[in-house]
Amino acid sequence: MFLLFLPILSHQEIQCEQITSLLKSDEENSLTCSGLSPENTYQIKLSSDHTSSTLDTTFESPNTLKFSITNPDEFTQMYLIDQDSEIFIQNIKIDAKPTVKDVGTNNKQPFLGRWIEYTYEIKFGSSYTGSGEDKYEVAIINSPTESENSFTDYKVILKNANDKNYFFIPKTVTPGENFLLFRFHLVNGETDTVSKTFIPPIHVLIPKVSDKITAEKTSTSMFFDESNTEINFGVYCTPSVYSFKVYYKIGSYEDTLFGEYEGLVTDPIYIESSINIPTDLTEVQEKVTFIMKDTATSQILAYTEYTDLIIVPKFEVENITLANHNMISDYYVLHNQEPITGTVTFKNEVAFDYLILHYKLKRQTLKPFGKSKRNFFFIVQLGDIRSENLITLNFEQNNVFKNGYITYKYVEFTYSVKYFKKDEQRKGTFYVKHNIPTEINIGGRFYESSTIANNYLQIIKNAGQDSAVYLENTWLGYSSDVGGIPSKISFAVIIEDKVIISKEFDIYCFSDFVWGINSITDLNSAPTYKIGSRKLLKLEFSELINLDDITFRYKYKPTQNDYFRDLKIEYLIRVPNTENETILSFLLPSPDTIGQNTFILQPRVPGVNGYSDQIYLTIESELEITHSSINCRMTEDSYGYGQTLLFKCNIYDIEELPIKYKAKIGNHYSKEVPHNTILM
Repeated sequence: MFLLFLPILSHQEIQCEQITSLLKSDEENSLTCSGLSPENTYQIKLSSDHTSSTLDTTFESPNTLKFSITNPDEFTQMYLIDQDSEIFIQNIKIDAKPTVKDVGTNNKQPFLGRWIEYTYEIKFGSSYTGSGEDKYEVAIINSPTESENSFTDYKVILKNANDKNYFFIPKTVTPGENFLLFRFHLVNGETDTVSKTFIPPIHVLIPKVSDKITAEKTSTSMFFDESNTEINFGVYCTPSVYSFKVYYKIGSYEDTLFGEYEGLVTDPIYIESSINIPTDLTEVQEKVTFIMKDTATSQILAYTEYTDLIIVPKFEVENITLANHNMISDYYVLHNQEPITGTVTFKNEVAFDYLILHYKLKRQTLKPFGKSKRNFFFIVQLGDIRSENLITLNFEQNNVFKNGYITYKYVEFTYSVKYFKKDEQRKGTFYVKHNIPTEINIGGRFYESSTIANNYLQIIKNAGQDSAVYLENTWLGYSSDVGGIPSKISFAVIIEDKVIISKEFDIYCFSDFVWGINSITDLNSAPTYKIGSRKLLKLEFSELINLDDITFRYKYKPTQNDYFRDLKIEYLIRVPNTENETILSFLLPSPDTIGQNTFILQPRVPGVNGYSDQIYLTIESELEITHSSINCRMTEDSYGYGQTLLFKCNIYDIEELPIKYKAKIGNHYSKEVPHNTILM
């Protein structure tokens, strides 16, 4: 390599020729000058900005001095010393082998799977020679003896970042005492000059945390669906490799790249990105798995599962099926104003904790069918559906709404007879209304409904949209010897020998041909009774049924009119620990004559008049109302100014008497009000 030097300078009579090549560090160098004196001793001084060296010379000839550079450094100037006088000769460069002076880690602790910053000092690199390129090699071995393949087998990765140098300690290094091999190359064209290897010790530690990944959701919501498809996450990674990738996985879907990193890992690396719900997702997912992999080998380094979320597929109703209903063509037949039970099937799984059914301003949660997340039971109470042909069920999942539809025609059965005497069968009138656009027949049977058309007796053929039949004109009946005493009577719509829809009516068949009151016991001890006084009777029935269905009629004897009147009762209760006894309370009605009377009481249930019984009563005139017979009480403990005062009043503890009340405070009278409440 040739250098450009400054012009020749002289000192007194000495003039030196310019050296046109690099000074050699491994052989003698020559300097030719005129005006040298053999009697004098000359020295060569080599210097740089930081150091200098003085070299002795010998005469090779009267005009040539010889000198050797025994301790080469990055000198840039050469002087000739003549009797302590320095004569600047020229700028020079030394041709010396690249040298590593020092390598260190600045007292920082090196860990497996981590980058470590290092510093180095070199001589005779490209910055000094002005040409070529510096290249470095670093290896870590567990003995101080360098082998031929050390830099091949144990070479580590180098990186420069922010004007600092780092090398990566692979996890294949044995923890503890090791040795760092460091050398550099000066590459100039095809010439590669290599320094000697510098081998300082290095103590490698095991990190407290390695190959760890944690995830946090940065989206505020925890529910993600078709209206909220993007989920933001932040992932903290502490890998044992210098290059890694993070993937996410939802359910059984393939791993999807979340983020990647190749660079310095001196602290946990934070990667923030978003994931999207797959458009073909079919199952509810309650976790997202994040996987950290080595970029070079695809080896899984670590994974973590995030579970504080719910990911649901697209919300879509697939079909609705009603229980115990057969479809005709494309519609169901439904009872008017009755509940329907069915199953809704969604195209994909749903989060049933968030699932709500809306119908007619009412809402209900749904129960899954077994462990299914697609099939759910529902019960809907229908209103008057006679003017419509379509039921819309609105399903909600976390504020996402989808409709399901039921196409229908309606039918309405009416049958009011409930009680039958023993062996009494056909009675009452059955009514049917419908808008079914095809020919239908109506069947009837005692006992529960059946799904088999032959189990019904046809009672109406080709029923019109508003039809009726008097059952005594049919052959409908039952055999108690075969099926026992029935508790239900059923009617069905039959089309083409198939039961389309049916309905049961509760009935009660008495165990005897007659039913009524066996005995009456007067529970009042007074010898006479006033009209309007409270009367308590104990009644023993021949057979006790639902008390709510029992009403009473009465009549007095002697009387001018031999007919029963409706009796208004206060209550009818069962006597505990008895089979057929009850207590009846009522206000004694007025007879036609005062004095000795026979009070005749007859029970009734819908469709059956029971047999009556009687007691003898001596009846006085109506109750005499005096100041002491009136009882009033305030409905509140205290009242503020301007408030309405409310009082509850009765006569002889009877609140149902047809009496009007007035009250007075000072000179102020209340309004006259009926019944038993006074407003002031």
